[in-house]
Amino acid sequence: KNDGTYEAISTPDYSKQMRAALQEETPRVRQTTIFFEEPTITNRTSSKQLNTRLHSAKSTKNDEFYTRFEEIDEEVIHYKEQFKDKIVLCNCNDTIQRNFYKYFSSNFHEYGIKKVIAISYTGDSGEKAVVVSFDGTNEEINFLNGNGDFRSDECLEYLKQCDIVVTNPPFSLFRDFISLVVEYNKDFLVIGNNVALGYKEIFPLIQQNKLRPGYKTSNKDSYFDIPEDVQNELIETNRSSSFKIINGKIFGRVSTIWFTSLKVVGKPFITDYTKEFSNSEYKHYQNFDAIHINK
Repeated sequence: KNDGTYEAISTPDYSKQMRAALQEETPRVRQTTIFFEEPTITNRTSSKQLNTRLHSAKSTKNDEFYTRFEEIDEEVIHYKEQFKDKIVLCNCNDTIQRNFYKYFSSNFHEYGIKKVIAISYTGDSGEKAVVVSFDGTNEEINFLNGNGDFRSDECLEYLKQCDIVVTNPPFSLFRDFISLVVEYNKDFLVIGNNVALGYKEIFPLIQQNKLRPGYKTSNKDSYFDIPEDVQNELIETNRSSSFKIINGKIFGRVSTIWFTSLKVVGKPFITDYTKEFSNSEYKHYQNFDAIHINK
């Protein structure tokens, strides 16, 4: 396009055109592996279909997404006053970019933060996880005994210390992550897949006013940095709906939403009621006490 952006197209020379647009190489980075999954509260999908999709999700490499600095800023800036004198924990930090840590350390004094702690997850690499903290003056770096899994005992000790958790947790473990943070009575601001709104573990938290969507519009795609091998696979398989090229760089395209326990000003999640219930119009879920309301 004239504005310097690129749109995915389908032609016999698709891969060549895409590669030509990517002459400038970007460094490969690693972060927590995430898998996409279907919501559990559904009466339209069989168990066999769900198992097939889950197996497919676990076997693909196209599941690594690294939150961009700009993506973090666009949401977190709305909660500026709520971070004053708080200890912030980023417990699903990636090992290279560390954008959550970079964001809070660079805005430390402006937000009035007390301390920021970031734990980098190393997965099955065999490497020890890194814990980096910043108090406004000094930066301290330590190593854990394990890989930085947020459920481990040593990571839970850091969870106990914090006031607010801000991170991009593994999508496949989103239920476990939210349940753990709520169990420890911590405030949170985290990224999740749109379908998480329908999880039977998440919906009751919305009813109890313990969780609400953030400021980002739920029907707006998010763009994440992705590893080079994932970029190549997306190009070869022509999965244009899963990425977008902006200024010659490939970004993973994901429908996400920010979930938070913090106060969201001027954007009530529950709106005025406009219709009455009808058994014929609103179907009841088979495995959860709720009804489906379509647009």
